[in-house]
Amino acid sequence: MTEESPKKNKALTIFLKILLYIAVVIITIIVVNYFTNDNTKETIDDLLGIDPDAGTERPEEDSNDTSETIAIPGFEKLTFQSDSLIQDVRFENPEDKDVYFIVSLNIEDTMVYESQLIEPGTGIYSIELPNTYEPGEYEGTLSYRTRSMEDSNEEKNGAVINLQVIVE
Repeated sequence: MTEESPKKNKALTIFLKILLYIAVVIITIIVVNYFTNDNTKETIDDLLGIDPDAGTERPEEDSNDTSETIAIPGFEKLTFQSDSLIQDVRFENPEDKDVYFIVSLNIEDTMVYESQLIEPGTGIYSIELPNTYEPGEYEGTLSYRTRSMEDSNEEKNGAVINLQVIVE
């Protein structure tokens, strides 16, 4: 009986090693299939998050606005209301672009807003600030980062725009 016990242990060890190997192969196949599947774009978008606040309804445009759509929209200033956390903005991703936008706003070197992925043809038209500001002029930066639509983990070009934030 003492000789059968080591044989059973050896057989059990070999069986467990084979079972572990099969599990690793199956997990590898699932992971490779997951990241090379045609539906991966949608899944990665779900992980990174398409910004639910991005919409296609644009507010009325000023009649004196003659600017053309450019690769990354530029701003000279943003005007906010001093008595409100909710502020009107116009952070758009032009429809003809094949990248996602991620927009972030810093006021006086403090990040006060960052979007999720903004799809082409949509935009953010209202943001919520973490706090209100006293009337005055503040230094701000508006950062645009772009991500590939095929692989939203792949960063493309971007821009940082220095601007004045005017609080009325």
